[in-house]
Amino acid sequence: MVVQTGTWEIEYFDRGIDNFVPLRAEIDQVVDDLGGDSNASFYLPNTNFNRDLVDTGVLVNVYFNGWLQYSGILSAADVSSTKIKAVLLDTVILMLDEAEPVTDVYDQVPANEILADVLSKTPGSGINLGACPTAEISVVFYKANRLDIVKFIADATGLEYWPTNGDTINIGLRGNNYWNCPERLFISKRGLDRSKIADKVIIRGVNQWGQHLTGEAGYSGWIGARVRVFNEDTPADQTTLQNIAAKKLVELQSDSTGTPISTLMTMGYQYNVGDFINIYRPKYMLWGNWYHIVQMTKSKIKVSMQLDKPKQTVEKTIADLRNWEKNGIYLPSCTSWSINLQGLVGLYHLNEGNPSTATKDSSPRDTPVDGTIVNGYWQMGPVCQMLTLAGDGYIDIEDSISFNSTNAFSVGGWFSPSQLNSTHRYLAHKDGQFTLGYIDNVLRFTFTASDLGIQTFDSDAGKIKAGARLFVMITFDGLTVKMYINAQLHKSWSHPYPLNTSTNKVYLGMFLQGALAEMMLWSRALVDQEVTELYFFPLNRVVQTATGGS
Repeated sequence: MVVQTGTWEIEYFDRGIDNFVPLRAEIDQVVDDLGGDSNASFYLPNTNFNRDLVDTGVLVNVYFNGWLQYSGILSAADVSSTKIKAVLLDTVILMLDEAEPVTDVYDQVPANEILADVLSKTPGSGINLGACPTAEISVVFYKANRLDIVKFIADATGLEYWPTNGDTINIGLRGNNYWNCPERLFISKRGLDRSKIADKVIIRGVNQWGQHLTGEAGYSGWIGARVRVFNEDTPADQTTLQNIAAKKLVELQSDSTGTPISTLMTMGYQYNVGDFINIYRPKYMLWGNWYHIVQMTKSKIKVSMQLDKPKQTVEKTIADLRNWEKNGIYLPSCTSWSINLQGLVGLYHLNEGNPSTATKDSSPRDTPVDGTIVNGYWQMGPVCQMLTLAGDGYIDIEDSISFNSTNAFSVGGWFSPSQLNSTHRYLAHKDGQFTLGYIDNVLRFTFTASDLGIQTFDSDAGKIKAGARLFVMITFDGLTVKMYINAQLHKSWSHPYPLNTSTNKVYLGMFLQGALAEMMLWSRALVDQEVTELYFFPLNRVVQTATGGS
């Protein structure tokens, strides 16, 4: 396409010829602002052709001086008797916003892997992943909007998000091109505040278990460094505090509280948010340093920019991360969804440490039954004591838990096998009714039907690994058996057969080699959201409130 110097050109995708063709239009503005989703608008004569064009939502590219400024879908319009003001919404932003919500769990997974996984599961979008950091994030998505997920990852890593070329989403430091001062530059004011400049930032906080931790960024030493220390009382993980500290350091290393400038479009059409401009204007105390573009709007003849404006406080940054809950995005230390404890008939944390032969039933049932530990020993874990078994031990929780033929039920918990072999090892076992365990590297559940037929349900090979930290849950609603591994539905099987009744004892950890914790039995089938919560949030706090202590 031939583009005249210093002029706007617009092209739209003609489906009839499968190619782009020029569109005669008057450009109004291109908004390129990190504070919100981008859009662009332009005017068209109110003709039959243009009305049809706006109504069909075609792909449109906007250029200035041959430089692509914007790519988007024609999505909205203001119509008068003579003109149509057409509005473009960015293609990538639109596809992410309209895609099916996401439900998934990520435990200490690099941000780029999370986003790549979300994009790969966006049906038919073809959205590519551009820049994205590798900082690890722990997060759960429950029916979360995909665009919200992108925004959350940008917030959690202290960076920005932006689309490019109509097919790519990026998270990072945007722009980073360096430009010399344009010949014609307009400056109205500049704010200064050197009182908060820092070389090092430390954020003190606690995690969800009450352990003290810090996030630090900047100068590695102390001598001669200007250090700012912030306290955060809301529980947060280490990675979140590190990322926020890095973001806060960037803000504090700027002495500018805002410099609004503008230049002609012919001089600034190549600029992007995140770029730097070298400006020398002594009248405004701009001494030829590189200044960062943090906001931008491009109109027909002018580029308006905001330079180096510090953003929100660290306290507000952390608080905003917590606020993602309303969009179905949960951090490890967010408030629990307060799972319904109805039907929880056995809960064994297996973390007491003392006495060595007993473990408490923390379920809210009327008559809890504590377990008896045989040949088990306590080992200090990252947070508390944990029960370890060597293959010759188990926990006897007697025969008070019995699922009958009309019951739905769920059974599961946390475990970490120390080694794998061909011996069948059990997490939970009730002879004549069900078993949950593993053999080699396969998770196995067996179901004994009322006709005494035994059905075996196996995971894919390789799902169980020695030393891995695993949360598994089996649910049965009377028609379907579902197997969850680390909160994700791994497999489901149709099984419309009644469960056999049994008066035998329930044993936990029979023949297990490794650690066992948070074993639970329910007299109902948990739903996906509940399994996700049990994986992501500690249940013991909720149960303690319900039972008056555990």
